[in-house]
Amino acid sequence: MRTPYSVLGLPEDASAAEIARRYHALARRMHPDVTGRVADGAFEALTEAYNQLKPPTTRAQTDARIAEERRREADAQERLRQAMAAFENARREVRSRPASPFVPPSRAITISRPKPPTPFSDVTAVFARYRPASETPWWTIGGALADILWAVNRK
Repeated sequence: MRTPYSVLGLPEDASAAEIARRYHALARRMHPDVTGRVADGAFEALTEAYNQLKPPTTRAQTDARIAEERRREADAQERLRQAMAAFENARREVRSRPASPFVPPSRAITISRPKPPTPFSDVTAVFARYRPASETPWWTIGGALADILWAVNRK
């Protein structure tokens, strides 16, 4: 989490004088007139961080916001840890159960995998589309043969 303190490179218990001193030192080095880089946004981030920490009221609000964000992050991590523990417990319980007497062990868990494609599966699909009927003109069979050759040579 990026805080105004981390932008300035200060600890959170820094005094107002330390904040001002650090800001002015960094501003002298990072000012666009000195660096020639206007578009990188580093100086703007530095100024915004200083403006959040300079007045005591906004600094107190910033500190409260940072504490709230850290609390939420810790709560989310704790909920994730609990969910992972519950998942592991459920997995152990399922593995420790004996197999059902009504389902043979070979059929207890069935994983269906798709059949691998055969070398001519594209050809049979194309040919099935152009299956000649009695009323199909003879010249459409030539189009089917061209499609079959294209499907075979595509691989």
